[in-house]
Amino acid sequence: MNESDALARCAEITRREARNFYYGLRLLPKGKRAALYAVYAWMRVIDDIADADGVDDNERSAGLARVEARTREVIARKAADDIARGAGDGEQREDAV
Repeated sequence: MNESDALARCAEITRREARNFYYGLRLLPKGKRAALYAVYAWMRVIDDIADADGVDDNERSAGLARVEARTREVIARKAADDIARGAGDGEQREDAV
């Protein structure tokens, strides 16, 4: 799935699960809106794991641990990508962090 498709999926999850939030975010500039759709979708995954019926505490903890590990990977990669971009263009950007 490419980035555009992934962001569209995040927007759809937000629209389906949090309609008022979705329409409120439509007022933001496109980049900020897409970022918040992605954050909402990620939090939805965490909430679904935490609230899942018929799942024992061990499964729930394991699911949450997987999401935590993945979150740390994404943040580490994003930080590394931003540093590389900053070093490559010699410019410090406010939105890099």
